[in-house]
Amino acid sequence: MAVVVDSLGTGAVLPFYVVYYRDVAHVPVPHIGVLIALPLVLGALTAAPAGYATDRVGVGPVLALGSVLASSAQLVTASANSEIGFGIGLALLGLGMVGVNVATATLIGRTIPRPLRQPFFGIRFMAMNMCFAASGALVAFYVTLDHPGRFRQAFLADAVSWLLALTLFMIVLHSLTQPPTLLGTVRARGSELGAAAPSRGYLQLLRVSSTLPLVTLAFLLGLVGYPQLNVALPALARYEGASSTSIGVAFAVNGLVIVAGQLYVVVRLQVVRRTRALATTALLWGSVWALAGLLGVVHGAVMVTLVLALCTSVFAVGETLLQPTLPAITNDVADDSDRGRFNALTNGAETSSFVVGSLAAGLLIGAGLIPWLLISLIVLCAAAVIVAVRVLEPRLPHGSNGVVAAPTSSASVDLV
Repeated sequence: MAVVVDSLGTGAVLPFYVVYYRDVAHVPVPHIGVLIALPLVLGALTAAPAGYATDRVGVGPVLALGSVLASSAQLVTASANSEIGFGIGLALLGLGMVGVNVATATLIGRTIPRPLRQPFFGIRFMAMNMCFAASGALVAFYVTLDHPGRFRQAFLADAVSWLLALTLFMIVLHSLTQPPTLLGTVRARGSELGAAAPSRGYLQLLRVSSTLPLVTLAFLLGLVGYPQLNVALPALARYEGASSTSIGVAFAVNGLVIVAGQLYVVVRLQVVRRTRALATTALLWGSVWALAGLLGVVHGAVMVTLVLALCTSVFAVGETLLQPTLPAITNDVADDSDRGRFNALTNGAETSSFVVGSLAAGLLIGAGLIPWLLISLIVLCAAAVIVAVRVLEPRLPHGSNGVVAAPTSSASVDLV
């Protein structure tokens, strides 16, 4: 329920950051890339401390602090009238979200048994996107450039949703008979680090054979993924004359595809190696950035909207493969005493890639080098396929890669 409340608020503002900054606040596109990168820089820098605090202090305090900071961020954004004000709001958002993401992933890893983690992450992602689609579709027709004050109302609604979600999370934590903050009472069995491994520092975790390839893959998928969807695609669409309504509709379609397909994908993933699913995500996203090139060719509001919707739909299929598998691998190779830090490593890698991706997108689009941006993204997608299949896969224990038994030939599914 907490995920539903939080996602309704986030879905109301996620598609419109670039539109609000560019067309309401009149911030230049290259500056928007810098602004969007600011929370990501702070998130990358604070991911390691957030993981350490989650392991040492507990999930509850980190989750509470992160939610309050994220709520404050949207209050600041709603009242800001300058780039400095927007920067402060985004900085608070970055600090808050890294705490919430690390603490939530750690809580799931500690309380959900290993065989159920991948389906749980998938269903959770589906619920989030169901809310994204609902609120995004509603807000797309309410928030328009003719009524700029409505953008601020959306940010205020998101601020309230963070606090409501925190309240529900605290109820869940209080109801746990065995709090996940008490290290040593519950140990992950069969993890790569051992059933009763002592708490380890980040340097020791990086020596685990699968850690560096996993972090590298998380970085590459982050680089070609969400910063491009949230920054490059809307900016490119506006560059080609798309309306805020077209962008909102395309993001709503993204959520609907995830809602419609996630359960099917979760079932099929039971007989698919997770590394192959991640490689397929990279292939799909490479095709998205090839399709995005059509925005410079088609004409008319309807055709632009259709191309945008096609891009977000294909991107959504990749998301249905990514979201259940990457966190499942991370939590399966971790031990409860180190779970917060393992989640911080992958979260920090993704956040760092968001910094690079957002800055590159803003600068290249602002300089009119859109073809070079799209070509670079396609090449990086190919690199992610190689890392997943050739580098990470041989280093993962079969259990952590989703292979629990040798499938029969009729049941075997290989997506790549």
